[in-house]
Amino acid sequence: MKIMFTRKRILTVITLLVTGIMSAQGQPKKAVADKIVAVVGDRIILQSDIKNSIEDAKRQGSTVPDGA
Repeated sequence: MKIMFTRKRILTVITLLVTGIMSAQGQPKKAVADKIVAVVGDRIILQSDIKNSIEDAKRQGSTVPDGA
């Protein structure tokens, strides 16, 4: 009975260690969510604002330059 208790404890410790290591490695890497591309007066222009404006223009049927 004492041997089973020891094996169970060792298994629990190993499981906790593996879980801890996996969760530490599973953390997402830092990524840039958005980028400031210009400042006009007291307003900032974000990269996502430009992309959204281009996509809106495409949906409305406007002509968009190549590479935009």
